[in-house]
Amino acid sequence: MISRGEIKVSRKISGILILIILCTSLASCGMSVQGLSKNSENTGSQQSQNGDSVLDKGPVQGGTINLFTTVPDSLNPILSSNLYVQSFSRFVYEGLFKTGKDQSAVPELCDKWEVSPDGLTWTFHIRENVMWQDNIQLTAEDVEFTVSTILNPAIKSIYKTNLQNVLSFAAIDRNNFRMVLKKADSFTPESLIFPIISKHSFSGEDVANSQENMKPMGTGPYKFISYDGKTVKFVVNEAWWGLAEKKDNSPRKPYISEIDVKVYKNSSDALNALQSKNIDVAFSDALESSRYNGNASIAIKKYPGRNFDYIAFNMTKPVTADKSVRQAIAYTLDKNRIINDVASGGATESQLPIFPNSWLGESLTYTYTHDVNKAKEVLSQNGWKVSNGVNYKNINGVYRELTLNLLVNDDNETRSKIADDIKAQLAEAGINVNIQKLPFDQEFKQISSKQYDIAIVGVSSASRPDLSFEYASSEIATGKNIAGYSNTQVDSLLGQILNTNDNQNKKMSYSSLNNIINDEIPYIGLFYYDNAVLYNKRIKGDLSPYYADLYNDITGWYIPG
Repeated sequence: MISRGEIKVSRKISGILILIILCTSLASCGMSVQGLSKNSENTGSQQSQNGDSVLDKGPVQGGTINLFTTVPDSLNPILSSNLYVQSFSRFVYEGLFKTGKDQSAVPELCDKWEVSPDGLTWTFHIRENVMWQDNIQLTAEDVEFTVSTILNPAIKSIYKTNLQNVLSFAAIDRNNFRMVLKKADSFTPESLIFPIISKHSFSGEDVANSQENMKPMGTGPYKFISYDGKTVKFVVNEAWWGLAEKKDNSPRKPYISEIDVKVYKNSSDALNALQSKNIDVAFSDALESSRYNGNASIAIKKYPGRNFDYIAFNMTKPVTADKSVRQAIAYTLDKNRIINDVASGGATESQLPIFPNSWLGESLTYTYTHDVNKAKEVLSQNGWKVSNGVNYKNINGVYRELTLNLLVNDDNETRSKIADDIKAQLAEAGINVNIQKLPFDQEFKQISSKQYDIAIVGVSSASRPDLSFEYASSEIATGKNIAGYSNTQVDSLLGQILNTNDNQNKKMSYSSLNNIINDEIPYIGLFYYDNAVLYNKRIKGDLSPYYADLYNDITGWYIPG
């Protein structure tokens, strides 16, 4: 069932929480840009920390970067529910895989793997010569211990849903870890992105209550030094395996020598600290970040976050079950108008809950462009007539007016404005809309009981691009497929996607799936809300954050001398 947090994404909620929570939200259900930049930035002259111009001669070693967090509940990322801890833990910890900018699973501590013909048994080879930061070698037993810890009923971990399809698992030798699944899932690597923790650190201890949780030890590019309640300190891990992994075989340790993560009460304090230059990086949503446009000391990088808003049709109602009505609405809607008028340009258009930069992008097209005359034509060709400005049609012996009730939660200001905009746009095609604004709980009850025509809702997209949650017939009963959409061919294609490990075959299946969805249009995707990372301009390098890694490529950041 879609959770409150998935449907209710208030634009007044701190943009920091919105964007970071998505880096850690990895439930097994998954979720064309026009006139918007996916990685727009506020650039400016190169400045030193005190505002003086400096000449950037390229990467140099040394220096300290200052980041922020709220009070950590734990420094063990398997246990922590603190969104900021989850984000900076990547400096120390690594997973079998990580999520790439194109939504692919990028090997990290796993360097190769095999899958049985039935897609149920996966064997992962653990990268050799990887050392924990106490100089003990990483083995498959550490992976087994991590999975066991996550699945332990006594442990509360955000990563439990990643492993819900696991039937059994074991380290079969020092370098190989095996998992048997309950059902085939080609997106298994996309789920194995949780941090690996060391078995020997917790030997004979209760992980949930161990003091070792406040002394993180991983395999990553930085290692933990201290935490005094005010600052978490990290320094370069000189033994990091990644130093020898460059394609030209030349070693390169992280340029920045030390990372100080300062503890603040809340995210607002962090933004103030950025302006006063006490920290170097802060997070925001796109709208809030616009306040800093033109600031001589701050650079802004925007990108599509994980929060995706869309329109759901009730497929059990006679009018919205008519495909021509859904198609006419798709032709009438001007998504860019909504983005500019309501979201102040801080969103990226998308029809499906698959990230705009996904490797599947070229397989996913949207055939509807804003064309009110085309919308009227579709209605006319499919039996809808106009009388006194009202569309009507005989459906199964009953004359129905084309008047729709649009459901939206009234505690979400942005969605309420979207509803108003949609009503105005659909009126241009002779489609009448009555807006019903309800508290979230009431809205959700009506959606669940199918007491609506159309609804504006949202999800927090997972890293794995599995669309089963929204389009599979089997998800109608769970409440995830809220439209009640059912198509046997779509079910078959979704199954093929989960059963093939060949990316070209996947793309072909997605393309076929996309064609059917474009024709039947049970949902209309609107956009992903954009988020932003704000940097002190003294920080240089490839500053390219994305939904799964806000500190992307921090090993390549540097501070000019």
